[in-house]
Amino acid sequence: MPLSPLRKFSRSSIDELIDEDVSMRYYRDSVAIKNKKRLGLWNLNRTLIYINPTIVQQLGKYAEDVTIVHEWLHAYEDLLLDPLQIFREKQIDWWAYFHLRQDALIADYIRSFFHKQGF
Repeated sequence: MPLSPLRKFSRSSIDELIDEDVSMRYYRDSVAIKNKKRLGLWNLNRTLIYINPTIVQQLGKYAEDVTIVHEWLHAYEDLLLDPLQIFREKQIDWWAYFHLRQDALIADYIRSFFHKQGF
């Protein structure tokens, strides 16, 4: 069985996504986040990742780390991988945990680009 292309996600992938104008912010007014109690949301049309600002208070920093990496994996999937490959949410979750085990500071690396947005 071939290795998943999600395995190749890395800090250099994040740099490429930043070059593709992917952005991230806390989004307090999102109906999708409030009504569905989502932790995060990737919007391909806006190349924008929304993160629920209550995660840290409710679930802790690690939960926010997982959410951030999870949503960036969606951006990676849509913008840098073969468009015919679609991954299930459980697969994205698994790879988010995997990448945090491999690089415990990868979410902090992502946050470092978005201090002005409150990260």
